[in-house]
Amino acid sequence: RATSRDLFARGALRAAHFLLGKAPGRYSMRDVILGSLYLPPMAHPPHLPPRPHQEHHSPSEPCRWEGSGTRGKGPEGTEFLDLELSKVLLSEADGLVREAARELMKEAIRARLKERLGEHLEAIAHLAADEFLEAIATNLAIEHLIDEHRQRRGAMEARLREIRARMKRP
Repeated sequence: RATSRDLFARGALRAAHFLLGKAPGRYSMRDVILGSLYLPPMAHPPHLPPRPHQEHHSPSEPCRWEGSGTRGKGPEGTEFLDLELSKVLLSEADGLVREAARELMKEAIRARLKERLGEHLEAIAHLAADEFLEAIATNLAIEHLIDEHRQRRGAMEARLREIRARMKRP
């Protein structure tokens, strides 16, 4: 539970900092969290008093990493990003596990269906395919009849125009 809005404000500023120089597009907070770990620390606004234990960096000074790649040792003010990164990675791993389990279950179900009902399912599939092909053939025949009717109707309308034209002549 947050006790102040400071964390959210820093997250929003970190997101804005992350987007600087990026091509237009859609970015998620996951992109911000992962990408922000490689950004230099943001400059603290000059009109605010320094946060406790904050090192003062000049904008041109390179980021100093203490134990680069070590959890909790990123630039000042990114401690929450390290925590969030573990949540992001765990969530990603959970999704991959679920996806892999789904694929394994699909394979197992296919194998079991084939083993138990292979011949019957194949016969049903052939019946369904034949019915579908019959429907296509019927629709094509109907479309052909409609086209023939339109052609006859067009010829009839042409004859009707001729009759009207003869009736107008004295």
